Order: sequence, then C-alpha cells, then structure tokens
Amino acid sequence: MAKINDAGSAISVDAIEVLESWLESSLPRSYREFLMNYGGGYPEPDCYRFAGEKEGSDVQRFYGLNRSDSYDLVKILKVFDDRIPKELMPIARDSGGNQICIGLRGVYREKIYFWDHEQSPSHHGKQFELKLIASSFVEFLQSLEE
Repeated sequence: MAKINDAGSAISVDAIEVLESWLESSLPRSYREFLMNYGGGYPEPDCYRFAGEKEGSDVQRFYGLNRSDSYDLVKILKVFDDRIPKELMPIARDSGGNQICIGLRGVYREKIYFWDHEQSPSHHGKQFELKLIASSFVEFLQSLEE
C-alpha cells in the first residue's frame, strides 16, 4: 500500500456526515476511512495504470476537507459541479489537472475513474469520457507503483 505524505488533518465523522448530506450520497467506506485517517496528501509511489491497459497517469494529490489551499475537496466539487456527473466525485488530481474520481451511485459505486479535463465535454451534453482505474479505492491504493 502507498505511503501518504503531507497528510492533512484527520477528518471528523461529523464533517464526513455533513459532506455526505451535501452530496446526497454516502461515501464508499474505504474512502471515508481514508479521509478520516489522512485528510488528503500525496501517495508514494504515485503512478497507476488504467484497468487492462499499459498506460496510466499519476496522483499529484488527494483532496482533503477544511484546507485553505486549492486541494480543498469542497472547492473542487464546486469547480467541477457542472462538468463531472453527479454519480462521481473527484478525490484527487494528476499532474496534468485531470481528475481521479470515485463512484458514488449506481454502476459507478466504489469504482475509481480517470476523467480527462481536455477530452470530456460538459455534462450538459450528457456525454463524458471516463477510464476505469480500479474497482475500489483499496484496489486503487494497492495498485500504485513507481
């Protein structure tokens, strides 16, 4: 499993519940626990591959709550509100500004996806391009490599 560097403050259960209420969805348990324990940070190693492919990307940083910088999860949710489908939530970014998202609902639930900010049209058009990375947050963390 990846080591998490520069972790933020641990997130309280109350703060998680406020976020879930705002999202109108519960967070997948493994990601919820990650937020409560680390509150964000960057992993080492930090590279991953898309499911079934040789190519992939990196994790520049996981978002956290109550941050005063550009890695605050609530700020990010507001920025991408009309671009990323409601079934997904950005949890991290790569070094190119693309989003790593976790599924909150339906067939997307618990899965980790890559959302390319240059290739994905606005969600207004009901079309978006996603690449599957992992079937769960734990699997995603375990797949990170140099």
